[in-house]
Amino acid sequence: MSKLKTIWQKFKKLIIGFLIGSTALAAGLGAIDTEPVRIETINIDDKSVSVNYTDENSNEDLIIHSDQKDYSGLGTVGIIVSVYNTGQSQNVKFAVSTPNKQGWEIIKVQEYGGEIDVNVSGTPDIITATGTIKGILSSTIKRTTWNDIGQKQYQNAGILRKDVKEKKTEKESNSFYLAKGETKFFKIQLKYSSNDEFFIEAFGDNGGYGHLDPWTYEQNFNGLTTADLTGQDSWSGSTSFDVQTSVMYEGAKAVSVASGADVLISRSVTAISAGSVYFAMRITAATQATVNLMEGANTRINIIFQAPAGNIGIYDNDFGDYRAIGTYSINQWYVVNVEWDNVAQPGKARARRHDGTSWGAWTSWYTVIGGSYTNIDTIRLRQNNNAANTFYFDTITGTDPTIVAAVTGEEYLIIFE
Repeated sequence: MSKLKTIWQKFKKLIIGFLIGSTALAAGLGAIDTEPVRIETINIDDKSVSVNYTDENSNEDLIIHSDQKDYSGLGTVGIIVSVYNTGQSQNVKFAVSTPNKQGWEIIKVQEYGGEIDVNVSGTPDIITATGTIKGILSSTIKRTTWNDIGQKQYQNAGILRKDVKEKKTEKESNSFYLAKGETKFFKIQLKYSSNDEFFIEAFGDNGGYGHLDPWTYEQNFNGLTTADLTGQDSWSGSTSFDVQTSVMYEGAKAVSVASGADVLISRSVTAISAGSVYFAMRITAATQATVNLMEGANTRINIIFQAPAGNIGIYDNDFGDYRAIGTYSINQWYVVNVEWDNVAQPGKARARRHDGTSWGAWTSWYTVIGGSYTNIDTIRLRQNNNAANTFYFDTITGTDPTIVAAVTGEEYLIIFE
């Protein structure tokens, strides 16, 4: 029995040793399993946003991702990016390289600060001559906070950079701390004036580097097929809207609609809470046609021909009707510039119009339809149901297009060199 007891004691030691070793191994594996991993999504205004676009990351340890590859904005876009540090803990800064063209500017760089609860007051119903505009109920919503980290003149960090294709690098952000294995999120507000590539780089004071190249998008219709607009370049709606070559504000093509009915067409753009957009409009009769800047299916900013009568107007929710931007004449191009800024002027927008000679004055800041908004993410064209007219539309851009002379189907500009 004593021999069996001795064997059992030795076997127990072997089992205990195995269990201790297994526990240590499991602990080691657990440490590997719990290494920080890149965070892929954040909540922005109570919506989950994936930040998963990247390109090849060879020889990079500051891995940059963005929420999109291509940005279809209204002249200004808010680019959501993340930086994941696979190297050493270090202070990091951004630099954005843009085309060497007029109209490109990095407006601000902001760090994600999480979400807070915001109480939104309700608005009463408004009775107008044509019906009732429903008010909104009081509610509590989630709003994202963004903290401006500031910018300064770009200085070469002495780090070997990847190719930025002769783009200009004018500014860099102030630095922020990024620990090894940490992910941080940012919003870069970019103003642009052409379809082009731009580059986002991250530089660390411990030698870290990251590189990404998204694209922007501008719409002037010149590259589209002369046919129905719907189905081209993400536009969707009535087949009455055509890409044509007879009457243009600039370039070779513009859009026209002459249905005599209430028809609409729209496309989504990158959501932005603050922006400035220009577009060209023309009409052949003193009747109504509108351009809507929307949040999802909800119109927030409404620009219209012939309201008030003889004017191009912008809708004022508090007033319950349209306010005049400026007068217009039929068969003439007008450029309308609309601005909105949900931080500096929450829930408001303003507009001005160019009559072919000069800019008129800005309107006051008027309350958007519905009383508030988070982002503008859709543009819609509409020919209202009010007899025959032809409505022309051209050139969606973030840069003043009146600097270049307009050319219509009946007028030509000849430049001698």
